Amino acid sequence: MLALKGNQGNLHEDVMQLFTHAQAQNFRDIEHDFYQTQEQGHGRQEIRRYWLMGHTEFLVGAKN
Repeated sequence: MLALKGNQGNLHEDVMQLFTHAQAQNFRDIEHDFYQTQEQGHGRQEIRRYWLMGHTEFLVGAKN
């Protein structure tokens, strides 16, 4: 898992572009896993969604 913030320069932007591309393709032909967790407590419901991609080096050329 990799947590990034916007102040991490090009790395954050590159990862955002990779996920934007993958989502636009509906993750077609992209190795990935998806997980979702739901928790309820203190009067609120939290839903967390996780997309994991492996072998992303091929996407670097596809985003240009």
